[in-house]
Amino acid sequence: MKKLTKLMVVSIAVVGILLVAFPTQAVFAQGENPPNSERQQRKERPFRRHPISLERLFERLVDCYEDLGYRIQDQDDVIQRLEARIETLIDVGEDPSELQRIQEAYMTGLEAIEAPYVEVGELIDDHAGFNDDGEVVDEDLALATLEEVAQDLKDVRRLLQDVRFDLHWDLMTYRFKNEPFE
Repeated sequence: MKKLTKLMVVSIAVVGILLVAFPTQAVFAQGENPPNSERQQRKERPFRRHPISLERLFERLVDCYEDLGYRIQDQDDVIQRLEARIETLIDVGEDPSELQRIQEAYMTGLEAIEAPYVEVGELIDDHAGFNDDGEVVDEDLALATLEEVAQDLKDVRRLLQDVRFDLHWDLMTYRFKNEPFE
C-alpha cells in the first residue's frame, strides 16, 4: 500500500508539472515576420474595422476648423476695445504709444495665424482619401489626411492661444505700470 501511495503521489506531481509546462495559448516561434497580436494590430490600424468612424472624424475636424475660424474673426471686439481705449487716452491728453504698440503686436500675431489657418483649409478642401461627399475612398490616405489636419489644427489653435496670452500679459504689465497704487 505504501508503495502504491508513493507511486500515485509521484505520478500526480509529474502530471502537474507537465500541465504547467504546456502553454495554454497559441505560441509562435520567433521567425523573420512573427504575426502581430490583435492588440498590436489595433494600435497600428485603429480605424481598420470601422471606416464610418473616419468619416465622422473628418466631419468633426471640419467643424473644429470652422469654429476656429469664428474664434479668429471674433477678435474684432478686442481690437475695437483697444481702439476705444486709445481714443480715450488721446482725449484725456495722455500718451497712448504703449497701448498702440500692444495693439500692433496683437494685430501682427493675428496676421501670422492666417497663413497656417488657410493651409488647414486647403488640406480640408483637398480631402485626400475622401470623396466629395466625405466618404472614405482610400483608408490609408484618409487616415494620413486626418492626422495631418488634426495636428495642423492643434498648431493653429496653439498659435491663437499664444497670441491671446501675449495680449493679456502685455495689458497686465501696462496696467501695472500705469495705474496708481493706493
